Amino acid sequence: MQAFALFVALLSLSSLGAASASKFSPGQCHCDCCAPVDGGDKACTAPVGPLHSQTKTDVCLAVFCTEGDTLGAQKQAFSNFCSSNCFPDTAVPTTCRPKDCTDHGVNVHCD
Repeated sequence: MQAFALFVALLSLSSLGAASASKFSPGQCHCDCCAPVDGGDKACTAPVGPLHSQTKTDVCLAVFCTEGDTLGAQKQAFSNFCSSNCFPDTAVPTTCRPKDCTDHGVNVHCD
């Protein structure tokens, strides 16, 4: 199964343009891998457990969100990345986008 996920990931990387390919590097998690949490909260999480997606979960864990020594640690790091760096994407309701943060000196506000 992981071989298939790796094949799909490599195939998708080969179809990306040069600018996009440098945007998503193997070993670096990104918000497109994350999923919005249920309940309307402005939060994202890793698509594991009930949110499992063969495309997002398997490919992202195998290629992009690889931090962690065990599968459990890897999923926890994936979830932590999503919750601290991403917001739900209003244009595509099944995915997330990077937080847009503005530094106001004392406070940092993220939308």
